[in-house]
Amino acid sequence: MRRKVRDQGPVVGSEASNFRHTPPVASPTMIHSSSAEPSLPPRFGDPSVLSSPITSVPPSRVVCPLVEAPEGEEVPVINFTSAGTIRCRRCRTYVNPYVTFIDVGRKWRCNICSLPKDVPGEYFANLDATGRRIDLDQRPELIKGSVEFVAPIEYMVRPLILPLYFFLIDVSISTVRSDMIEVVAQTIRSCLDELTGFPRTQIGFITFDSTIHFYNMKASFYLPPNPGSHERLLPSDGLSIHCPIPDGFHTNMVETFLDSLPSMFQDNVNVESAFGSALKAAFMVMSKLGGKLLIFQNTLPSMGVGCLKLRGHDLHVYGTDKEHTLRLPEDTFYKQMAADLTNF
Repeated sequence: MRRKVRDQGPVVGSEASNFRHTPPVASPTMIHSSSAEPSLPPRFGDPSVLSSPITSVPPSRVVCPLVEAPEGEEVPVINFTSAGTIRCRRCRTYVNPYVTFIDVGRKWRCNICSLPKDVPGEYFANLDATGRRIDLDQRPELIKGSVEFVAPIEYMVRPLILPLYFFLIDVSISTVRSDMIEVVAQTIRSCLDELTGFPRTQIGFITFDSTIHFYNMKASFYLPPNPGSHERLLPSDGLSIHCPIPDGFHTNMVETFLDSLPSMFQDNVNVESAFGSALKAAFMVMSKLGGKLLIFQNTLPSMGVGCLKLRGHDLHVYGTDKEHTLRLPEDTFYKQMAADLTNF
């Protein structure tokens, strides 16, 4: 468990060459000053021990690769451009301060698996008398313990597209009575300016109860903000799933839709929830477009794929060898959906 350290003002620390003195803890304002031996700043990786004792107790490290860096400790961004990402073809290790350059700089040897690999022509530099590259000071990836690499086009699942946010909103009767729809609509509306890429951000919506509602918000189809005026496209029942969303469905014209969303379902008395089917429908859309899916749900899925039953009402199960079954998933649908979503 990461130690909570009270901030006592800026502290400047560096990695020690020995362990005679305890190094400073990673305070929120600590500035790490690198020595001749590159290492990971404590802010990004904090070990559980300062040295490796002979106790057979496995050590650990808390790694926070995307933690915000303080002023004066910005993480260098590396873009290899035409040279391509320089990685070991066997173990996929990135070039780093601990690789060695051989054959007058024409090859480099991986520090993990020792496989030699040719240095691309665009990345070549001669070696000095000590075997160090003469451009070492201009290569942060060879002297810094933490850097960020710009991913080339071949690392992308699909061509680069505009940022997409897809909202999946429960509109069943319990959601209506709790005023959750109104709160969700107001919150999304207030955060639009903060979404990545705004105002170019693409935004889409699906609402669901026992049916799944798709909305065509393309500019040419956009209608005045009267209740129910937004075009609902072929609502799907919770048992059969199809995705009628046409090209150009996602636009940034969502403010009026969010203003009218609570009134669209204010008289809804549907108690069912086809959440699993709605999730699968959203997956069908996002498998083509990618993006982020945000779910607002208030009702236990009761129909369609992924429907669940309320468990735990049998008090005789508690304290017995059957209690652990209450912690097991009732349906593997959501586990599979999570795995499928990671592919996009």
